[in-house]
Amino acid sequence: MMAIRVKFVGERRQPPPSHEMMVSLPKGATVADLLAMLQIMKSEELIISRNSEVINPSVTLYDGDSVLIYSLQRG
Repeated sequence: MMAIRVKFVGERRQPPPSHEMMVSLPKGATVADLLAMLQIMKSEELIISRNSEVINPSVTLYDGDSVLIYSLQRG
């Protein structure tokens, strides 16, 4: 298993239980797997970064990664 730090920025339709959390994912998991585990819908407009680099959902995560999920707002 891998330990991934996740931080949320911006407003979402369904707020997370915390603005920052640690999650465990199986080795080889992708950002898409993380989003599915967190029940984040594919229709949400997001910017996702890993260790300060913008990435897409197909990117593989590694133990100790820090993921920022920024929800874009429309208004």
